Amino acid sequence: MMLVRRIVLLLMACGLSCLASKMAAAQQVIGSGARQPADSARQAPLPGNTILDDAIPEDVTPDDVIPEELMLAHDGSFYDEDPVIDMEGSSGYGIASSGCCDDGSCGQCGGASNLVHSWLWNVRARGWVDQGLTFNSRSPEDRFNTPVTFNDRSNDYQLNQAYLILEREIDKFSDTWGLGGRVDLLWGSDYFFTESVGLEVRGDGTQRWNSNIGPRGVGAPLHGLALPQAYAEVFLPVWQGLSIKMGHFYSTTGYESVMAPDNFFYSHSYVMQYGEPQTLTGLIASFQASRGLVFHGGFHRGWNAWHGLNNELSFIGGVKLRSLDDRTTFAFTITHGHDDPDGRCARTLVSNVLRHELSPCTTYVVQFDYGSEEGASADGEAQWYGLTNYLYYRTSPTTEFGMRLEWFRDTDNARVLGISDGSADGQDYGEVTLGMNWRPCENLVVRPEVRWDMSNVVPPFGANGMYDGFTERNQFLAAVDMIWRF
Repeated sequence: MMLVRRIVLLLMACGLSCLASKMAAAQQVIGSGARQPADSARQAPLPGNTILDDAIPEDVTPDDVIPEELMLAHDGSFYDEDPVIDMEGSSGYGIASSGCCDDGSCGQCGGASNLVHSWLWNVRARGWVDQGLTFNSRSPEDRFNTPVTFNDRSNDYQLNQAYLILEREIDKFSDTWGLGGRVDLLWGSDYFFTESVGLEVRGDGTQRWNSNIGPRGVGAPLHGLALPQAYAEVFLPVWQGLSIKMGHFYSTTGYESVMAPDNFFYSHSYVMQYGEPQTLTGLIASFQASRGLVFHGGFHRGWNAWHGLNNELSFIGGVKLRSLDDRTTFAFTITHGHDDPDGRCARTLVSNVLRHELSPCTTYVVQFDYGSEEGASADGEAQWYGLTNYLYYRTSPTTEFGMRLEWFRDTDNARVLGISDGSADGQDYGEVTLGMNWRPCENLVVRPEVRWDMSNVVPPFGANGMYDGFTERNQFLAAVDMIWRF
């Protein structure tokens, strides 16, 4: 009965959100004659971290309306831009003018205090709430869908993300330098998979911010708080534009993102969960050499680390290409460094993501990752690699279907199982996921999906497989979640 009540609450929340959105839209239409957004205001894109979205066509100016084909979300689907919070209390796109110039020419502006005021005036807040249910055909006794993470609770409701962003975006169209920054706060069950050593957790895995009484890891709670991003960003008008990000930020590797609205599916691929870092701390620069060519590079303190285990710095860099017709993008990223306490064992990851628009309604994405780490297996070097395919088909402005087909090989069982002494059998994981995105209103998306997982890995000590408490070699999941953006 408790589960039924939660489902009913989800449906009620969905209906109320749509009703509120439609009422807000009606009010905006009624009041459109009284007040319009400033002509110079720029709309801000949906939050994202991937380098795939960094290239800006050089022929697009702030006064242009960006064509729909350039407004593709991280998963290849279309989305509307988020409204900017009007600092004077009315809704609309863009920040309302304060009635004072920013360059001091009016005689009322100038000085450090006014510069700070002008900078803070353009800080905006946005976010979302992501919550869902996952049903497991095995009904494991521990209520976990292991080795699936994020939507990892079996036959249970999860508040995955209550996500808040405070951001001052840099103007990548500007011909002058700019200073921006961003802070992300995540509260929910997904916190556990975005934590960094030295920030949210200690070196031994125990919690620093959250309780140490719970069923996760070494006693972590089901829900907690994480700070996945906190960085400053500088823009320099060099060539087509140079931006430098300094602080704590999401990794640019891979295709899927921690941030729920950037993904088509509720669940995640194995390579995203086990083969890539989620967050980095350091500095990364992005240089747009031409309309369809972006280079990025920098250094960080290690995978998912606020401070490194040693004094070594790791490298991250890559290139992104975009075709002239904007239908095809390719991103190559490599990270290399020494993350062990002694600084002697190298860890390397190479990530390749190709995205192609087959038709106005059909998009295909393929990702191939290869990783290795010295000293992480009985043979000396652990390796992992995987191939993931995505296919999306949009049937209407509000409905889109998708499929994900993945094969992931953990050659030495160092990444998923974490037992790399040769005592475990098998190496392979596979999953097939079918899903749908339904957008009943502008700020709401509902994502039902079904997923079939399988693996030939058999852990030691009498286990029979990787699923249902290490007793089975496959599992079937049916899930649905709802993302409400504000």
